[in-house]
Amino acid sequence: MERDEWLPVAQFTGSDSDVETNLLLARLHAEGITATRFPILPPAMILGVIADQPVVILVPADQRKAAEALIADYQGDTPE
Repeated sequence: MERDEWLPVAQFTGSDSDVETNLLLARLHAEGITATRFPILPPAMILGVIADQPVVILVPADQRKAAEALIADYQGDTPE
């Protein structure tokens, strides 16, 4: 059995990290890019307190370039 290599392509911290992560995951999935987040649950759900632990988005190595291009476009569309 061969294991896929998953690579980080984005990370979010702060009070909006869960929302930002879910928005980007939805956009990646809509474009056919396989993606997941780590940790699976928001840090506040795991610890019971607000935490600054980053939420990381991971994609398979063979989809990294497509994901990074989409993320660059996504960041260009998102007001700060």
